Amino acid sequence: MKLLQSTCLIGLIALCLFSACTEPQAEERPAPLPNIILINVDDIGYGDFGAYGQKLIKTPRIDQMAKEGARFTNFYAGSTVCGPSRAALLSGFHMGHHFSCTNGQGNLAKSFRTWPHLLKERGYRTAMFGKQHNAQLEDSTVLGDSPLDRGFEEFVGHLNAVDAHQYFFDGKTDGWKRRKYLWKSNDAGEIKPYHIGPDRYTQNEFMDNAQRYIREHQEEPFFLYLPFTIAHAELAIPKPGDPDHDAEKDKGIWEQYLDSAGNSIFPEFDYQGDKIYARPIPYKSRATFAAMISHLDRDVGEILDLLQELNLDENTLVLLTSDNGPADEGGVDEKQIDGKLESPFNSNGGLTGFKRSLYEGGIRVPMIAWWPGKIEAGKTIESPFANYDIGPSLLDLSESSAIPNADGLSFFPALMGQEQKEHEFLYWEWNEKQALRMGNWKFYRGLNESENDPLELYDLSSDPSEQKDLASDEKHADLLKMAKEILNRESAGTACKFTPLAL
Repeated sequence: MKLLQSTCLIGLIALCLFSACTEPQAEERPAPLPNIILINVDDIGYGDFGAYGQKLIKTPRIDQMAKEGARFTNFYAGSTVCGPSRAALLSGFHMGHHFSCTNGQGNLAKSFRTWPHLLKERGYRTAMFGKQHNAQLEDSTVLGDSPLDRGFEEFVGHLNAVDAHQYFFDGKTDGWKRRKYLWKSNDAGEIKPYHIGPDRYTQNEFMDNAQRYIREHQEEPFFLYLPFTIAHAELAIPKPGDPDHDAEKDKGIWEQYLDSAGNSIFPEFDYQGDKIYARPIPYKSRATFAAMISHLDRDVGEILDLLQELNLDENTLVLLTSDNGPADEGGVDEKQIDGKLESPFNSNGGLTGFKRSLYEGGIRVPMIAWWPGKIEAGKTIESPFANYDIGPSLLDLSESSAIPNADGLSFFPALMGQEQKEHEFLYWEWNEKQALRMGNWKFYRGLNESENDPLELYDLSSDPSEQKDLASDEKHADLLKMAKEILNRESAGTACKFTPLAL
């Protein structure tokens, strides 16, 4: 009996050992690629959100997004107007290495292999809903440089900046000749005119497509680019009684900026903009502007809510930024002219300059990163970065191929609380102007008439509004020489044709 028991025990042990050796081991599955949503708003300044000091315009969802994620305090657009800024964003290069000097951007897809292509190669689905500036168009035909050429598989939106200066296609804004339709991609790899109703608010069309896309692609990694047109002039918002006003979702967005008599709560002015932006209700331009930003805030909140509903929030990075500083045009505010801010909104956050300026107010913009469970809540990132760092950061995040010789630098380590490499400098140019930031030093050149043009110098650590020019102080002579060398080098091949500065 003992021998039999021993034999059985030995057999059982052998069977267990055999089973342990032959049982299939669970495969180590790689972590799923994180989804990415990039919201790039239009003409919203450093001070337009509550998280950046705004006191009058209500942005509770964006402010909560900043509390739950990271807020950048020294983040910059790639330029001071939308065309070159968006080109810098999608290429990963500053404007000294582009082929357009003003608000054009050349044929971006022909000049650069934009980084959404690299995300596609990594396995991402890609889509864009909003404004592109500008595709190659002839009437209702796309000739090239469309979102499909830039790495996006799906698109609904504007392909021309002038067309994007309207929120309804009802013909009530008659200054410029504009197409009264959007564009949409199809399964055949084409982009065709896409007609929506005259009372359809274009922002609502972009949002509906964004939410549909997230639901449809929740089981696979996606990159969703949302270049919304809010709050670029014209000024328009669906109001109670309008066909595209949702009585439940839109409740209070417009009304919160009116008093009991239906008048604006802000000191208003008669609309003074040129006729290309002639929609705003007389004496309610400021109320309309504020309501548009609150509408955007509601939309951002809906995107975050949807991610949480689908359990995608902990695997999705959401970035929110702007293409340049606030506008001083189109009826936004008659007092916002030539960089002299007397508006109650303080849209540039007390900085000097607006859109079309390379002073801080024209290029420093909000930037918020949200990724629950990955980014430390309430994080502040003070290191200087620009929108041409976004592509390298997202490629780093997804372990995609890098952009060869890019000017951009990944800020992904800063988001993750890791050791972060700093920029040697940030560079901008537009028309005859150049600007450079090295650490806390800001250099500005505004003439481009001769090699002896004056170069302004500001210490942003103590003078962020650039009020005290330090260039005449001899102790900064070596610093100025170094800056001139960089300005000359970075602009050597640009379309702007700068006169080299004398060293």
